[in-house]
Amino acid sequence: MAFDIGIGKCRSITDDTVDVWVDSSVVRRILPDVAWKQAGISVLRIPQAVCSTIRPLVVGEEVFLGSDALNAKSFGQLDFHGNGDFSRVGLGKLVPVLDESQPPPPSRKNSWR
Repeated sequence: MAFDIGIGKCRSITDDTVDVWVDSSVVRRILPDVAWKQAGISVLRIPQAVCSTIRPLVVGEEVFLGSDALNAKSFGQLDFHGNGDFSRVGLGKLVPVLDESQPPPPSRKNSWR
């Protein structure tokens, strides 16, 4: 099951990459051991190849990644402090783990009775 994942606001687009302003929730998924709460400062540089094929890239608009394009070998670069110092990070952590073998929970219709 493929789906799109919104990660933040598009800052710029080049031929191969997209720079995205990301908030602390995205930073925490990529770097779970780092406490960071300054939204709008961190910039994630991603390859265009992992972007959604359905939703177009537009500067100033939300950037969506295609879950089917992300895996353990998908990498981007994170400018944690917004000062131009980028470090390589894994993008596979942005995809939630879904167990498709589990059936959905039973419906709770009329559970108030």
